[in-house]
Amino acid sequence: MSARESCLALIMWSCRITGYGDPDNLESPDPVAPSASEEQRTWERGGDPTLIIETAARPAMLAIAGGKGGCGKTTTALGLAAALARTGGDSPLVADADTEMPDLHVVAEIPRSPGLDALAGSAGVRDVAHRTRMTGVRAVPAAGIDTAEISTALHRLGAWEGSTLLDCPAGAARDAARPLRAADRSLLVTTPTEQCLRDTVKTAAMARALDAPPVGVVLSRTSGGPDDAVAGAVRSLFDCPVLARVPSTGDRPLRAANVRSAHDRLAKKINERNL
Repeated sequence: MSARESCLALIMWSCRITGYGDPDNLESPDPVAPSASEEQRTWERGGDPTLIIETAARPAMLAIAGGKGGCGKTTTALGLAAALARTGGDSPLVADADTEMPDLHVVAEIPRSPGLDALAGSAGVRDVAHRTRMTGVRAVPAAGIDTAEISTALHRLGAWEGSTLLDCPAGAARDAARPLRAADRSLLVTTPTEQCLRDTVKTAAMARALDAPPVGVVLSRTSGGPDDAVAGAVRSLFDCPVLARVPSTGDRPLRAANVRSAHDRLAKKINERNL
């Protein structure tokens, strides 16, 4: 059995075991999120009644989530942010929500502090938003924040005037739940491998339970051209569309032209969903 056939077999089996999607209907239409004008919802941030922000007036907070470490979440978060800045005139902010294994500061090439720890104290969002080498993109490092304070810091990110992308811890444990609680929606990142797909199913279930339903899936580290059968099966497994296929590349994926093109297409689809 080829790797592609193994991937499809796993996805179809998982659909039936987990109940996600309908494996016999792989051509379901892509759902499009309602616009803010259609969904006038008010969110209370951090349990503080003074921090009430209306969805219509505030850009969305999107959690970049996945089942396994190394699946491409940080690369996706930064690549999508850069594409949003290029294609949509946005001023995106990427924040590292992984307190156990933070690496956003390394990939974004920014100082390790100040970061979320300062934001949980007296600092404002602009005080901790570091400029990156990507035009228009700012980033906030985790900076050794105590787990007891991370929820406060994540909610305060809502004051940023542009889109906010949260680079989440992998998996479905308590540390991964915190940024999902702060986010409005999630974007799932997975490689087309058996273990990563299995683990990301659990992450997707947790995201829905915490009211941050997935807007779509990014298949990272792919090889070859588009495969409609795999994309349809993944859509059925996660009950949301595949928004991008990001090809495998070298040690610096964010500098690769084909990865940049994939992120531009992803940004276009995110913008079409009014996020």
